[in-house]
Amino acid sequence: MKKSVVIGNRIAPGKKALAKKFRKKPTAKEKEVWEWLRNRKMMGLKWRRQQIIDGFIADFYCPAHRLALELDGDVHLTEAVKGYDVDRNAAFAEKGIQTLRISNASCTKENLKRLIQNTLASTQDSPSPFMERGPEGEVL
Repeated sequence: MKKSVVIGNRIAPGKKALAKKFRKKPTAKEKEVWEWLRNRKMMGLKWRRQQIIDGFIADFYCPAHRLALELDGDVHLTEAVKGYDVDRNAAFAEKGIQTLRISNASCTKENLKRLIQNTLASTQDSPSPFMERGPEGEVL
């Protein structure tokens, strides 16, 4: 059984307030993407928005497949934010979370769906080390 990467983790009060602020005032693209993802509208997957994981905030998070979805606007082109993104990706990877990145400019509903489908297809080919295995090594 997969261990949760969010339940039971301590969260700094400032980070919690920041995530709440981001949920209340999303960017235009985050608002649009949330409408595509919410209530299992895309591929039946459950997504959370502005999920805090290991001290970082993921724009969107699918716990069933350990996917973090990051929308990259122009701010992600600055050197400071590029470094932060690298650190966040590394922290997520340590928890077994794959980060999907898509630029705001190329984020259409069709492109996003294709990105998620391709990612899920590739991860099915190579089981996660975090999945529980049976006595013969098969994924349960």
